[in-house]
Formats: sequence, structure tokens, C-alpha cells
Amino acid sequence: MSNRSGSFEASIGDDKERLLYYNDSISSSSTIPTYPPPTPRRASRSIFTLLSLSLTTNIFLAFLSIYLLRHPIETDKSQILYTPARDAVEYHAITFTSGYLDDKSPYQSNGTVPDDAQDAAWRDLYHELIYSRIPRHQAAQLTNRTVPIPGDEGYYIAGLDVFHQLHCLDNIRKSQWPQRYSPSEHMGGQGMSLLSAKHLDHCIDQIRQSLMCAADVSTGWLEWNERFQKNLAVMSTTHSCRRFEKVREWARERKLRVWDASVRVEDPLERDGGM
Repeated sequence: MSNRSGSFEASIGDDKERLLYYNDSISSSSTIPTYPPPTPRRASRSIFTLLSLSLTTNIFLAFLSIYLLRHPIETDKSQILYTPARDAVEYHAITFTSGYLDDKSPYQSNGTVPDDAQDAAWRDLYHELIYSRIPRHQAAQLTNRTVPIPGDEGYYIAGLDVFHQLHCLDNIRKSQWPQRYSPSEHMGGQGMSLLSAKHLDHCIDQIRQSLMCAADVSTGWLEWNERFQKNLAVMSTTHSCRRFEKVREWARERKLRVWDASVRVEDPLERDGGM
């Protein structure tokens, strides 16, 4: 019994020696990195660096915001010049009416003298929408400088050209029906009849320039016509169009109702260098 007890104690002693040797070998062969505690000076330097970085970032974002406000990014690639109505531009596909037989629009006269309904349809396209009211920061970005609105500080007069073109086209339409539209009853702001040859010549050339500017590349097509036994052009072509209703709604929301064209207002944009 005593021999067994002695051998057991000897075994425990050997295990202790092996464990001590293992611990000593780890301590001698492994290096555990230690770092000095941060000093107050080092901590304050880190805080200063973070504050400087934050301030620089905020200044950069502030200047970027100012730049984007004055130089907005145009989403419509076809519009290379600034327009205050850029947010109203949206595209959709429209198949044109041919204008013949039963495929006519409500803007046509059907070969008879136009009636009140047709006049109302035309007026609804552009009437009172030729001039719009825009704020100063938008006026400052226009390619062509406009004038302030008298008595309405901070706002300027501008007009989307589509409504002027529709006004011109409507006057050309009226000129075809002298039995309904008298030139003397359609006077313009310069004492000239809107149905005079001089004004209509202006209108025709304005529309020509607009058509050439837009240069519609929608593709026309032909089909075989059994009645005439030949291939004929089909006028009901599908076009990629700006959504007119959205542009008209933009103009209605900013409609310039009453203003005195004879009043000259000093332009703050000229005084402040266009800012």
C-alpha cells in the first residue's frame, strides 16, 4: 500500500515539473505586445484631427450644395440649355391622328367653319400660359436674361416657347376663316392685327424654326392600299413625345395673371452680377 502511494506522489511530482517547464517555455518563446496608455496630449490630438476632418467635410458639402443649386444637373439629355420647367419633362409614345376621314382630332374643322367648341379647345392649349412667373434663382440661370415682375419682388417673367408656337399656329388657323375671325377683332400688343400678313409671316417662320430645331426623327411607314393599288404613306405614325399635359400643368401653376409691361424695374441680377 505504501509503495503504491509513493509511486502516485512521484507521478504527481513529475507532472508538476513538466507543467512548470511548459509554462517557462511559453514565457521565454512568446512575446506579448504591450502598449503605453494614451497620454492626454495624444488624445487631444486625435480629437482635433476628427474635428478638422468633420469641418472640412461639412464645408465641402455646403459648397457642393450651392453649386448644384446654381448649376442643376439636367436629366433630359436633349435639353442642353437650362429651363425652369426641367422637372416637368417626361416622355411617352403617341400615335398621331392622320387628319383624314374619320381619323381627325377635335382641333380640326372638318371642312366647315369652326365653332365655339373648337375655339375653346385651341384656347385651352395655350391661353394665358404664354408668360410664367419664376423665382430669382431660376431667372439667374436662364440663357437669355429676362425682366423682373413689377410689384412682385424676387420674381421674373419667363415663357415656355411651346405656348407661343401654339398661339402662332392658332392665328394661322384663324386666318383661313375670315368669315368667322375678323382681323380687326384680333389685335396684338403692338397695334398690329394678329391675323395680318406681317404677323402671320412671323408665325410661320417661328414654327419652321421650331420644327427644324426639334427635327422629329420618328419613323414614318407605308402600306399597300387595295383601293388605289399602290403603296401609300400612313400618317398615323407613333412618336416619342414630351408629355404636353405635364408641361401645361407646370405653366398653369406659375401663370402670370396681371402685370404692367410699361413699368421698368431695376434688375437685382444686373446689380449683383447675375447671382
